[in-house]
Amino acid sequence: MLLSSAPGVLLKTIPLPFLIVNEEGKITEINSKLLQLLGYELADIIYKPVSVVLPHFFELTKNKGIEVKTQISSVSGAEIQGKVQYESLTGTSNSGIVYFIDVNCAEKNAIANETKFDIVKNRLLLFESFLDSTTEGVHIADQSGRIVYINKTASSIFEHTRSQAKNLPIWELSSVIPSLADWQQYQQVLQTAKDLDFEYSKEDQIDGSLYFYQIKLVVKIVENQLYYIFKTIDITEKIKNNYNLQEKEDQLSILTKHIPGVIFQLIVKENRENYLTYINEQIAEIVGFQLSTNNTNWDAKINLHPDDSKQYYTAYHNAINNTKEFKFTGRILLADGTQKWIEISALPSIQNNILYYNGIVLDITAKRQQEINLQIQRQFTDSVLNNIPADIAVFDKHHNYLFVNANGIANEETRNWLIGKNDFDYCEYKKLNPASALKRRDYFNEAILKDKSVDWIDTYENNGVKKFIFRRFYPYKRNGELEYVIGYGIDVTELKSAEELILKNEQRNTLILNSSLDAILMINHTGAITFWNPQSESIFGWKSEEVLGLNIADVIIPSTMKSSHHTGMNRFLATGKSTILNQILELNAVNKNGEEFPVELTVVPIEDDTNSMAFCAFVRDISVRKNKEKQISNQNRKLKVQNKQLEQFTYIASHDLQEPLLTLTSFSELLLEEHSEHLNDEGKLFVEFINKSALRMRALVSGLMDYARIGKREKVELINCNELIHSVLGDLQAKISQTHAIVQVDALPNFMGYTTYIRLLFQNLISNAIKFHKPGVPPVVHIQFSELKDEWLFSITDQGIGIGKKHQEEIFTIFKRLNHQEQFEGHGIGLSHCKKIVDLHEGDLWVISQLGEGSTFNFTISKTL
Repeated sequence: MLLSSAPGVLLKTIPLPFLIVNEEGKITEINSKLLQLLGYELADIIYKPVSVVLPHFFELTKNKGIEVKTQISSVSGAEIQGKVQYESLTGTSNSGIVYFIDVNCAEKNAIANETKFDIVKNRLLLFESFLDSTTEGVHIADQSGRIVYINKTASSIFEHTRSQAKNLPIWELSSVIPSLADWQQYQQVLQTAKDLDFEYSKEDQIDGSLYFYQIKLVVKIVENQLYYIFKTIDITEKIKNNYNLQEKEDQLSILTKHIPGVIFQLIVKENRENYLTYINEQIAEIVGFQLSTNNTNWDAKINLHPDDSKQYYTAYHNAINNTKEFKFTGRILLADGTQKWIEISALPSIQNNILYYNGIVLDITAKRQQEINLQIQRQFTDSVLNNIPADIAVFDKHHNYLFVNANGIANEETRNWLIGKNDFDYCEYKKLNPASALKRRDYFNEAILKDKSVDWIDTYENNGVKKFIFRRFYPYKRNGELEYVIGYGIDVTELKSAEELILKNEQRNTLILNSSLDAILMINHTGAITFWNPQSESIFGWKSEEVLGLNIADVIIPSTMKSSHHTGMNRFLATGKSTILNQILELNAVNKNGEEFPVELTVVPIEDDTNSMAFCAFVRDISVRKNKEKQISNQNRKLKVQNKQLEQFTYIASHDLQEPLLTLTSFSELLLEEHSEHLNDEGKLFVEFINKSALRMRALVSGLMDYARIGKREKVELINCNELIHSVLGDLQAKISQTHAIVQVDALPNFMGYTTYIRLLFQNLISNAIKFHKPGVPPVVHIQFSELKDEWLFSITDQGIGIGKKHQEEIFTIFKRLNHQEQFEGHGIGLSHCKKIVDLHEGDLWVISQLGEGSTFNFTISKTL
């Protein structure tokens, strides 16, 4: 693609008359040859519509690249027939350059002119393409300081269109040259200096960003005219990232010898053959020799690195097949065995159906090596910073992030997003309260103001867990100027929690020591008292301030034991052996009044802050306990006497009472058998009453004996409850058959207990459930259980006659009956047995019943027998 305007310095070298038309159809350039031919003055024709000279200009745009005969107007108004050729510069239909090949239509020298025209045009197009494709700004001023040319990049940098910049004094171009006086000073310096470098910066009007540029000014003389060439390079990234890289000699220049690279033009034929039409002499600095033009084997002389050749040819063929930009970065091997990194960039253009590539080759070996070294250094730095167990961040002087490590922000996408932003942006992004950001900003400003590090503890909650982060801002300066601020944070939650725990423990220990019911006192290795709690004051009568520093033997140890105390202390300090340490001892102590009383003492050794041995003693006044023990001992003696008397009663009940009852029963039965004929009916009835009463008395005595025996425990063993119930139901089979009873049993557990008593317990409860059924209704009994935390809960439910609420407590009293003997036989002792058995198993027994609707007897058995 061609430039939209050619530099006036180069245009003066073209031997043909020509003019240049901009997008608005106005003349922006016209050389002296055409002015002389048509009789115009420059001021009369410049920026005038092109139709003043070429009435049929817009017809020429339809025949781009072709010589056309057309009408030409001179200053006198006379119409001249001439031959012209139009070339588009920007791709638009009304912007380009018109060459006046033969104004008089003369055919003489046509071939020579055409050849000269092609050479000049190719040279011009080459430089135009390069200048408008480069990323560097180029503008040219004449000797008076007025701008005669500005390329696209410079136009964008200085925010002036080409038409605005045309003839503008250089000191009015966006403060590049501050004033006319400065410009005159620069001119004086350049009279002796080869070139002049200075910097230019500007602020973005939208976001306030600063952009930095380096401007190089050189002087050139063309056709005895002095021109000042300004080359503007964007060094913003270099300054922002603190890259103090030395400027390379191969920076672009308006003239080939100032261009820091190789400029070339390549023609690609339809058969894919290609050759160079132009290449400057700086190619020798890169490859070590000069390449010739018009040679289709030129590329065979360049030795590409084997690892990069495939990439090169792939990029080349892809570019020409699709007529797009050709870019390649790779290595070439030199004759001495060394290698260089090169970067090739070329743009395509088509002229007269011929594909051209205009481009530049740069030697980027040093840059590449710096990039590799920088990448290695960055990888190392990132590896270190990202693996430090702390939040690391680097800020600019405005508190914007320049770097943050993975420990600070785990998510890489968020981490990259944060660069250039601050904590307030992050809070808004995460929908967080900005109070923490405001707090950090205050610490940040404090660090800068005081020019020293500022520390604080950051506290927040994460998933309900309180976190403590130790944070620091440290201002870093270079040559007295603030470079950046380093911030880091370390999670000290465990340390902080430990500190709080230690403080709480100390407070709790102090509270425990001071509120303990025991006397707690401490002595050092000499026996001197170092701690004396309030209970010590209460037990011994001494105030703390009275005993601190005194030897313990002079305060609480009776005189009869002082010698033993000193001997034991010395033996322990000498050998580490003791017969009283870490043991509970009962001995006598003495109070302030000299009175001895019994105490329980425990002494433990500890190391004090000086690594010397110390001792802590726990003393409990056991005077009350000793009195209680004496009372209990006396009570036990009384109980032994009572138990002996009870055993004597049991013996009498089991032997002496049974004998007269047996006699009554035997003789009443003998009287009825032997002398029945001598007794009338009333006498017989009285004898039967005597017999039944004696039998009932024997049953009651027997039941009472059974009740007494329950207190004598058997051995606790594992009981298979299912087998036990099966055996009990076997014993009750006659009663079950007689009453047509239905007994339902759930699966029951195995548990520890007294087998004989548990059997009796189930037998009594099941027997009662069958016995107390409604008349004419077969009994239904259901046995269940459930497991509680510490107990087994059993339930035996029937559908019998039930028990009134007022009688539900008294049924467990021995010999208590609720029904007449004639209605339900029994002696009123079975439930008393059950109650005692359940008590023996550390459980409870109760009934839930409603009169006429049945009963449920519940009992529990402890799991911890």
